[in-house]
Amino acid sequence: MDTAAERRDRRKKKILENAEQRINAILKGPDGIENRPAPVIEGEPISPSSGDESQRTISFEDTEEVQAKNEIHYMEPLYFEFVNQNRQIAFFAGIFLRILVLIGVLTNVVWPWILGCTTFEIFVFQKKKVRYPKHSYAINFLSYSGLTEENVLIIGLMMDILYEILLNSVIAVFAFLSLHALILFGKYISEIVL
Repeated sequence: MDTAAERRDRRKKKILENAEQRINAILKGPDGIENRPAPVIEGEPISPSSGDESQRTISFEDTEEVQAKNEIHYMEPLYFEFVNQNRQIAFFAGIFLRILVLIGVLTNVVWPWILGCTTFEIFVFQKKKVRYPKHSYAINFLSYSGLTEENVLIIGLMMDILYEILLNSVIAVFAFLSLHALILFGKYISEIVL
């Protein structure tokens, strides 16, 4: 019988004998041609071994040509995703709530805001076409915790709604306090003048 050490040595020898063949199988396709392009720094010539017989440089201007050739669609990132129409509505809602407090219609704005904002966000969420959460770290954590995919999606979408409510609340509080500061400043100026 073989001992564990002998079996381990035979396995190691077998792996090392086929190392080059294994790497070629990983890096090359079934036809034996390497499918990945050679690494290139912008502005540097492409090496002749990469399959391109002409020496040319790659720059950012060539990206459209490469994308069209490889059918890669570049999506512009949303840099100003935080500033959208919902944030503008939240800003004016904060001003409106401050005016209601000023004229004496409301004394507490927290509960009307939470009710209104939650209702609005759930309504807006049902109009969206995206049905997958966007907070990937939280989704990865939930997936790793052993929850089913359906529960992960539900919790992730609830997190998205709460995130939107939090952002809108911050904007509304800023608008509310800004108008409040303007009102106090106006009263202070009117007391000085009179």
